[in-house]
Amino acid sequence: FGTSGSARSMHSAPRLVTRPFLAMLARWRFAPTNFRQPRVELKFAPEPEIAVPPAESPDALLVESERCASVMSVNTIGTFLAVAKREGRLRRRRISAPMLAIGGVLTVGGGLFFVLSILLPILGVARMLSPFAMLGACSAALGAQLLLLALLPEDTYLVPLVIFVCYWMYMLFFLIFCAITAVSLMGVFDVTGAPAWFRYSTSAWQGLTAISYIVVACRHRGAWHADKSPRAMLADAWLTLGFWYLSCVLVMEFAALPRLAFDSMWKSSVEFVVLQMLSFEFAVLGALARWPEFRMRMQARLASRGEGISAAAGISALIGQASVESLLEVWEKRFCGVDMDKVTREAMASNMPDPLLGALSRSVNFGAVDVFLSHSWHDDVATKWEAVQHWRSDFVAQFGREPVAWIDKYCIDQESIEDSLMCLPLFLCGCQKLVIFYGPTYPSRLWCVVELFVALQMGKGIHDIELYELPSSRPCDEFDAVHAQCFDPKDREKMMTLIEAGCGRIEVFNDRVREVLKQCQDAKARRTRQKQRGSGLSLLRHKITEEEFN
Repeated sequence: FGTSGSARSMHSAPRLVTRPFLAMLARWRFAPTNFRQPRVELKFAPEPEIAVPPAESPDALLVESERCASVMSVNTIGTFLAVAKREGRLRRRRISAPMLAIGGVLTVGGGLFFVLSILLPILGVARMLSPFAMLGACSAALGAQLLLLALLPEDTYLVPLVIFVCYWMYMLFFLIFCAITAVSLMGVFDVTGAPAWFRYSTSAWQGLTAISYIVVACRHRGAWHADKSPRAMLADAWLTLGFWYLSCVLVMEFAALPRLAFDSMWKSSVEFVVLQMLSFEFAVLGALARWPEFRMRMQARLASRGEGISAAAGISALIGQASVESLLEVWEKRFCGVDMDKVTREAMASNMPDPLLGALSRSVNFGAVDVFLSHSWHDDVATKWEAVQHWRSDFVAQFGREPVAWIDKYCIDQESIEDSLMCLPLFLCGCQKLVIFYGPTYPSRLWCVVELFVALQMGKGIHDIELYELPSSRPCDEFDAVHAQCFDPKDREKMMTLIEAGCGRIEVFNDRVREVLKQCQDAKARRTRQKQRGSGLSLLRHKITEEEFN
């Protein structure tokens, strides 16, 4: 009002300068791109052609929009899988790289130092070098545990290879100590002024050391030949290493007693001090190796260095070495759903596979399956079937059609179960909702809980999960993955590997699952209250309308 044109131009000049800058700043600030992650460029196979109805059909627009959503969803999930594999590789580098470097130097250097300190006196090149041999053994023992920390449960080929190498390494040390025992009996290691029985006591503890090596080698050979998962083999390797450490402690203390019996001054020597330090170190390392959670805690600490690894690394452990393109190809061939009117109570009563049920399912597009049905096969079939039919009737009343569900017994290819289970993240993302029938045995079945965990890691929210509690269901606070089981023990080892990769520790996974189940229960209660309020309001409106009409 009343401002001249020149004054208006002066006031608007700063705006002309600052507006483009503010617009650029807003675009950079609110852009959805995450600049921390590298750009992932993927090449996917073209989507299969979908028969679109004629334009006159009312379903034409629905099918076309479903096809566009399918293309976008597949690309998004493919990108997420690529990021998950990158997270898995980053986790491996953070754990394995430093342990391999430090453990390799300590093991190789300490082993060479130990062998040279033993062989040089035998060959007459140098005098007895017992303290240096003990220091070499101390370094090699610590390095061996660090090298074992570099192994991950998902190392399918590396774990058996390392156990095979350890077997032959222990066999080599067994032969070395057998030779040392024989040379000791000939008097090479005699101590000046020692009685005759000291020679035999020295040979005795050296022979016991050789026996400990052959026992450990036999345990490694048993773990190597047994049909075990890499995680179980790795657990056996840790227990075996702990047994060897503790047996060495007993041998070293047994070796020190005869020397102290005739030479009381030896207690103040460097050799005795180094021996006690070595014995203490072996006792600590043995106790840590026998502690079941030591490996998981250490690897979780190593993986959390710097910027934390996301739980998507667990998805990387589930899909293994398969590429994203091959996963999408397998998904395209095997993603299917079954109409709920074809599901029978007899089929839901047993978890035994039935290849004939696969003929009732049909191939569907990404996002065309209404629900991923998660339940425990060990729950009471009558109670569970009643809950399923109640949910089905509500769905039909709301949408006017039968729901399409993904049920493992109907939708998994029984001739290639491994490939189908590897695509579990894609199957979960291809379904619009996850419906859980939470019965008394649901928390005790590890597969059921892992389905919930994978769904959350693949982007599902609490609003995408519906939980129906069956009678006599257990409180969610009682869930513990340690006590959860699978039908196949190998599947349980695979699930525990996924949990370790995604959460680091079992306790963290337990807390997350309990929290999610509690949130699902609260969300179900809120929906029930809203539905009851909606029914009450509709009855009130109907009553008012009748009174106005009268």
